[in-house]
Amino acid sequence: MRKLAVEAADNGLLAAELANGITRVKGVASKGGSEIGSPRSRRRHSSNAPDATTIEGLQDQAVLAVLS
Repeated sequence: MRKLAVEAADNGLLAAELANGITRVKGVASKGGSEIGSPRSRRRHSSNAPDATTIEGLQDQAVLAVLS
């Protein structure tokens, strides 16, 4: 998200002050466990995946891809 904010500011889509604020937000501490991209995690969360047959589902998939 930090890189996305900086890129948006560089392209004039986001105020520079807002982008700077986003880059200063600290990350969440990792507590271990299975990684989001691990096959076991994907199987566990596959039932929660957005429906790729709808526009909203495709949008949701795109947002999740950017966030991962």
